[in-house]
Order: sequence, then structure tokens, then C-alpha cells
Amino acid sequence: MLPTGTLFEWYWSSEWTTGANGDDNDVLKPMVMYAAMNPTYAITGKDRHKAPRYLYFWAYAFPQSPPCAGVGDDCRLLGQMSDTQLAALMRSDYRWAQSAGGSTFSPSDDVYTATLQAGAPYTVTLLTASPVSQTVGGVVAVTASISAPQGVLVSFDTDLGRISPRAVVSGELALVQLTSDVTGTAHISATARGTGGAVQSSTSVTFTEASVYSLYLPLTLRNAQ
Repeated sequence: MLPTGTLFEWYWSSEWTTGANGDDNDVLKPMVMYAAMNPTYAITGKDRHKAPRYLYFWAYAFPQSPPCAGVGDDCRLLGQMSDTQLAALMRSDYRWAQSAGGSTFSPSDDVYTATLQAGAPYTVTLLTASPVSQTVGGVVAVTASISAPQGVLVSFDTDLGRISPRAVVSGELALVQLTSDVTGTAHISATARGTGGAVQSSTSVTFTEASVYSLYLPLTLRNAQ
């Protein structure tokens, strides 16, 4: 979703959303900011299902302290998060579950605890580039092989040239394109552990000047004196 500029918050609160297109949609969870509420104040399933509206809208009345940083700490999840904060949480390897404040309507006392997503940290096992030598202005295909479910975000980085937007895993592969307007060696890295993850795999590509060829044609002057 992030490569398309989409920010997405998923607040689960009831079994009404459980199913193939709901809470069991594990492919979607790594792509969004996912939080499981625990509204024990709600007596019926219908009331539990409506609980997220109190969190998202009423939360604007309270300070975001402490903010969620995606590092596994206890925090508050509020709708007033900035776009930058939300994007960082979407890239992280954590999910959040309510650990306090579930007995009241008000989100003023809510606390969420971050836990590592199942299977995370995911690992980029191999990073390849084709071709490994390209002329300036040409395109290099960079492919990351990853041990992770479909939908996990892979981040690429380079010290030379430009990389297309982050790729999402599809069939255990993530593909981006690299181009450069200058000559030199591009050192490329990839990680599937979010913004705070360590580089897991790397490779390099050389960009050279395009060859210039001179073509000489025979010249004949007719009726020359």
C-alpha cells in the first residue's frame, strides 16, 4: 500500500470481522498498521463492533502520550497520528494489542502493547541485479528473494542512482528498477524488517558511459571540375 501512497489503519474489535476477508486476512496485516482492541465494556457483539469509532474520533480530545514508535513499547494508538508516524508503523514488524483501558468507553486510559508479528523479522535471502553492468540511463532489474508471506514490505536503498518505489512481496520475490545518470558503482541493499531493520542482503551494479561510434561513409562529388 505504501508504494501507492496509501495509509491504512486496521482496528479489530469483534468477531464480526473474522473470516476470509476479515481478521483471517493475514496477507493484508503486514501491509497496514494493525491493532486489536479489547473493549470489555461492550456487552454485545454489536457494541464491540462499533468500539473503534470511540478510539479513532474521540481520541482527538486527548494528547498522544506516549506515541507509538514501532519498537515494541507500550503506547497509545490515536487517530491524531501524523502521516509520517502512521507510515512508520505500517513499515514496522509489530502489531498492537490493547493491554489497558478496555473497561471504559473513553480512549483516555487506553494502552497498547506491541508484539512482533508472526514470522518476523522476515529475511531477504538473496539480492540479484540484471544486468550487473549497464550504461548511464539504462535500466537494471533488482530482485530480492525473501522468506516471508505475500504482502510484506521490502525496502531497497542505493548510494548511486534512483530506485523505483518500494516493492511488496509477491510469490516470495520483490522487484524494483535502478537507473543512474552518472557513471560509477551502485551499492544496493534490501531489508524486510521495516524502517529500523538492519540491511540483510546487498549487491552492486556498475554504470558506464555509453559507447560512441563514428561512422564514415564514402562521399562522391558528381560533375566536379
